[in-house]
Amino acid sequence: MMNNKSIKVQVEVFRIIGDTYPHRTILKQMNCVWNPKLKYWEKFEPFLISETEKIMELGLKIHHSKMVKSIQMKITPIYTLDENIQMEGCIGYVKELESARSFNRKDGSTGHIQRFVLVDQSGCIKCVSWNLVGRAELENNGVIAIQKTAIKKSEGELELHCADHTKFWIISEIPEYLTESTIEKNYYEWVISNIQPINKAHLGFNQKFQGMITDVKGIHDYEKDGKAELMLFFLLDDQTGVVKVSLFGEMCNELLALTKEEQDKIAHLVPLERIDSFFLADKVNNLIGTKIIVKGTIEENEYTKLLELRANRFYSIQKKEEEI
Repeated sequence: MMNNKSIKVQVEVFRIIGDTYPHRTILKQMNCVWNPKLKYWEKFEPFLISETEKIMELGLKIHHSKMVKSIQMKITPIYTLDENIQMEGCIGYVKELESARSFNRKDGSTGHIQRFVLVDQSGCIKCVSWNLVGRAELENNGVIAIQKTAIKKSEGELELHCADHTKFWIISEIPEYLTESTIEKNYYEWVISNIQPINKAHLGFNQKFQGMITDVKGIHDYEKDGKAELMLFFLLDDQTGVVKVSLFGEMCNELLALTKEEQDKIAHLVPLERIDSFFLADKVNNLIGTKIIVKGTIEENEYTKLLELRANRFYSIQKKEEEI
């Protein structure tokens, strides 16, 4: 199981572009090293968000390139992880990557957090990254290697917590034992696990529900960052209960199976034309009878008493069932 074995992988190196001479001390504090041959300051791990912001303040830029570097690490399979063991290291695929967001600490300083799911040849685990990576350095379906993470339990599930001391590499050359078929199988099995029946939903908690879309209650548009986005409301029925689900932006486009050309077409229509367009109406009607899994926090509407869920993730299980 790849334990205690030297693996040769292609990792990203981050080079600092610009007049770095006045800032040598600061770059050393960021664990950058001087490459005398290429005459660049380099770093083999992603910069902290605070470091990325500091480099921009100094008028410098970060350039990503590729190089081959051997790293010696002991691999701990995800399925063996437990709060009581020491996690040596892990290599896996990034799934469900959320955007990094900021928050205010008790001391008034600003922190950053980013969440994702890590999938290896043995299973999946949620990861919480504190101040670890820049905004554009992690990618969905990218492969990473991590060391020195804490294993914690949240809402009954294990999580890897990555902090400033965590060793972190972005890998371009995928190890042979991480086969795509195994990764997709493990991820799908994780997706369909821990499904809650709607009639036993816990208000205020992030949960997954599986059911069929029985009615579309409406589609509307809104403006975000100067761009037109769609929001969709539908009823999900799992035969134990019904919940009203709302989807926004990219998730809405994905559920409606809108192509890039169709999204551009919608963006250029005036609001009334946008919602009343025939091709969009057909897309909406085709959703009836679709089986999906939605994930989000569920609440009860104080006026209608109807359960409502704002989805932060959805999975089209109907396509997967057809493939199987």
